[in-house]
Amino acid sequence: MNIIVVGAGALGSVLATTLARAGEDVSLLMRPDRAPEAGAARLTIVRDPPAAEQWAIVPVVTMIAEPPDLVVLAVPTAAMPDALAAIAPVCGAAPALVLATGPQGDEAAIETLGADRVIRGVALMTAVMERPAQARVAGAQQVLLGASSATLDALITRLVEACDGSPQASRVPDVTGCRWSAALVALARGVTALADQPTAALGDDRRLSSVARNMIREATETLATAGVTLAPLPALDSARLARLHAVPGIFAGRAWRNLDLSVDAADALPPPLAATLRARRRAEMPAIAASVLALAGAHHVAAPTIERLALLAAKGAPIAPDALARAIARGK
Repeated sequence: MNIIVVGAGALGSVLATTLARAGEDVSLLMRPDRAPEAGAARLTIVRDPPAAEQWAIVPVVTMIAEPPDLVVLAVPTAAMPDALAAIAPVCGAAPALVLATGPQGDEAAIETLGADRVIRGVALMTAVMERPAQARVAGAQQVLLGASSATLDALITRLVEACDGSPQASRVPDVTGCRWSAALVALARGVTALADQPTAALGDDRRLSSVARNMIREATETLATAGVTLAPLPALDSARLARLHAVPGIFAGRAWRNLDLSVDAADALPPPLAATLRARRRAEMPAIAASVLALAGAHHVAAPTIERLALLAAKGAPIAPDALARAIARGK
């Protein structure tokens, strides 16, 4: 199967390497200013633990020469329109797998390609680029694919078979619910990233625990009012996450520690890479929060904590836990 992977970040590199090692004909589409001169790259994945290494030689292209069988869009939601503009004129009738980084993100692909050509998915993995063409991943990786039209069933089955190790691909009945659950996880972890702390601080620091619990309360109230149902994620009980805000404050730390959410694979990465990942999580927070705030505004739900977190994250710099708690409390 001829596959074009759009996006040479950690997610795109992991998927391109995995599919190439499974025997698929994979190319990585990159911007001309980033593509190597040799025309191919030795993509490497380093997995922690136990620091095992996998690699594949993947052709790197700056333009699509012939219509592929599948396009994998592994780019941030904000970059989706530009990616679609680059591929739409030359990808023929090829379907596209959209791995959105937020709860939404399919709109541009559906508008450009048509709903019958879009496979909706969500990637759950802790991955960061260690150096050009080398991604480092920690913990288990999952790619969840939405049930699609009958014409795409065989293609989805092929993808599931190709990703039979790590990442592990599987079908889910409700991609939207999975994406919203992943968004809540991302926002909670974003609270600790904003304070430049490991995710375990959710269970150890009462200030960060309180901020995250208020955020969860506002988000779940918004989603419930909007009629959005959270779907369970692998190794995470989303219903338990949604009820976390009701846990008495004195037990909140224990509740966070009992969730797999606070046992973050990122904490196993080398410190410089963990810091890089925290910076990326801070950068992703405003866009994810904007999706929640759009629903909150449409359904007249107050979400001041999420709004303030988004504003603080938009500044880009980390903020100490006590200063973060004070800024949220004061609305600054």
